[in-house]
Amino acid sequence: MFERFSRAAREVVVQARQEAQALGHRHLGTEHLLLAMVSRPGGAHDALVAAGLSRERVAAVIADTTVLGAADADALKTVGIDLDAVLSRITETFGPDALRRAVPGRRRRVGVTPRVKKVLALALREAVHLGSNTIGTEHVLLGILRDGNGRASRIITGAGIDPASLRRAVVDGLSKAA
Repeated sequence: MFERFSRAAREVVVQARQEAQALGHRHLGTEHLLLAMVSRPGGAHDALVAAGLSRERVAAVIADTTVLGAADADALKTVGIDLDAVLSRITETFGPDALRRAVPGRRRRVGVTPRVKKVLALALREAVHLGSNTIGTEHVLLGILRDGNGRASRIITGAGIDPASLRRAVVDGLSKAA
């Protein structure tokens, strides 16, 4: 399937893997694909930015949700620990990068999550459905939107973006480019 990817879509996947590594993550998730897409002008980037998403916002959400989740905060609260206060104090004392995960001395290959595999298969379906011979970044974004359950989808909806409206904007952009 990768041979059907446009150059831009291939570059997004490569960059997404690099983003995951830079964050110290052991997996390539949909959130990394979204981060890479919103970082590269053209294609999906334009629709995402027009909808109000930015690289900075996506990166901040990934960083915030990577440290500890809501369930962790609730569990700690039951024993009298305010997780937000602890995280704020760590950042104040040690700097904004203090909570980033350390990458082991030897870099390991970043694995692809099953959801990313599903999203890429959905991207292929979207490309075929729209009559495209190649899978572009727009199709990858459409795959994320069609799946609707990954972290990238939650970031999009968390930013107040309506997935159906974003989908229409992407499809309209593709039809204008054709």
